[in-house]
Amino acid sequence: TGAPEGTSVVVAGLFYNTPARRKFQKTVATELAHIYDMVERLALAHREISFVLTYQGKERFRTYGNGSFEDVIAAVFGQTFARELVPVAGTYGIVKVAGFVSRPGCEMKSTPSRFYLSINRRQVTSRPLQWAVREGYGTLLPKGMYPAAFLDLEINPSDVDVNVHPTKKEVRLSRERDVQTGVQDAVYRALHETRVFAAAAGQEIPE
Repeated sequence: TGAPEGTSVVVAGLFYNTPARRKFQKTVATELAHIYDMVERLALAHREISFVLTYQGKERFRTYGNGSFEDVIAAVFGQTFARELVPVAGTYGIVKVAGFVSRPGCEMKSTPSRFYLSINRRQVTSRPLQWAVREGYGTLLPKGMYPAAFLDLEINPSDVDVNVHPTKKEVRLSRERDVQTGVQDAVYRALHETRVFAAAAGQEIPE
């Protein structure tokens, strides 16, 4: 429902009359992880909005709503993590790409646990686009590993079907291969136009 700017919404007692649903809750740690993931994805997709996440009176993270992609990543994952990312930007074919990926060898995981993708400001999951990001690394990516990626894609809405998943987490792209190619090219160019490897102590990186 519409509300004036500055309105606060408080939700409490979610399970006071639904014990059956409460019975199927997982551990506190598991449920908190789901909540963190949801709020993180919302904050990354809507950087113009300030998000504050608290638990038991302690602030877990706060974003500032200044529109900065890098500031949101730093607020959620820490400044040290944010400094290890490489910016990705540009228009490649039918897709405009903006965001960050991790430097080769840094923040690599055996699962795509830090793959955050939004299409036209909607957070989604997409195995084909995960593949495209990994292909953009080529031989810079260790076998079986996934980089961190925070990417916004802008695509003609007529090429995106958002009604293929009950929670709209997945989308169908009518020109999926073209989008994959664009994402792959964007990541490849970002990694090859940036000094992605740190020099050894006392060693200069050649121009």
